[in-house]
Amino acid sequence: MLLKKKKYKSGEVIVHEKTVGNSAYVIESGRVEVSRKFGDQRIVFSTLEKGSIFGEMCLIDQLPRSATVTAVEDTVVTILGQIQFQNVLRQLSPPVLSIIKVMTERLRLTGSLVSPLKLTNFYYSLCSLIYLLAKAKGKESEKGLSLDFKEVLSDCSTILALEKGQVEKVFNRMVFTRLVQLDKGDGRDNEIENLVISDLEHFGKFLDFLKLEATGESGRGDKEHRPMPDKTYQVLKKLTEESREFQASGGTITLSYERCLQLVEDLFGYPKDETNEIFKPLIEEGIFKLVIDPESGTGQLTCAAPDRLQARLEEQEGFKVFRKMVNLLKTLAG
Repeated sequence: MLLKKKKYKSGEVIVHEKTVGNSAYVIESGRVEVSRKFGDQRIVFSTLEKGSIFGEMCLIDQLPRSATVTAVEDTVVTILGQIQFQNVLRQLSPPVLSIIKVMTERLRLTGSLVSPLKLTNFYYSLCSLIYLLAKAKGKESEKGLSLDFKEVLSDCSTILALEKGQVEKVFNRMVFTRLVQLDKGDGRDNEIENLVISDLEHFGKFLDFLKLEATGESGRGDKEHRPMPDKTYQVLKKLTEESREFQASGGTITLSYERCLQLVEDLFGYPKDETNEIFKPLIEEGIFKLVIDPESGTGQLTCAAPDRLQARLEEQEGFKVFRKMVNLLKTLAG
């Protein structure tokens, strides 16, 4: 029997979670996202590409699908029906088949036990509440903006539908990030009196970062405040720090575009087409300008805004620190 192939457009849902399935899918081309809904939030767990298989768990244990799979670009899949998939399983030895069934059970269990405390969306929601409460009720003190601990604990646990004990544990973990302090007042009863934000502006930048990580939208709504790809950051950092040809002698930095491509290739080994993609968004932002001579075909690359470039690099350093903070919070959540 010939295997059936099907094409899905970008954004089209291939399988829905909690539905009964009778097919597995092998990706022939394209990419898909695997996600689940927690309340009103959709959490993306992974991205699968060519050669990956999905939807097979329901054919093994006969339970509803545990996740939704959505094409994130035009995707072609080969569909394996129940009979075809069972024929594949029959070719496996009994020990291997037993291992597959156990792994399927454990994956189901893991999916059901995903903790909201390990999701970026949770920290975005929690920090949004803290930030808004600080602006509305925060009182100036020597240490920063102070909030009544019991009140903020009650508000956050009620709005997020979590036990106070869980939220309090998160507050204690956030102390390690230095985003907040827990003030015990005079310390006589050893109870926490205030939650203190020492730098509200810094806290706001962390909130912007969380929004971008959780929703893909910049808190300030512009491209300049989005994290750079790691490759872009590494290239610009290296050029601005170590290449004499890239040092600013005045208000701008100008050098042959071909020379710039060669420098990147010498320093990192990146081919020129990859370097083109690195500079393209920065040219669109206006930080760099590329002028091509119509007669010679040669190009001159100018950094028209060295101060903006330096600010972007410094902001990127901040993003790296914020990402470490989030990873720390997730790790402490167990």
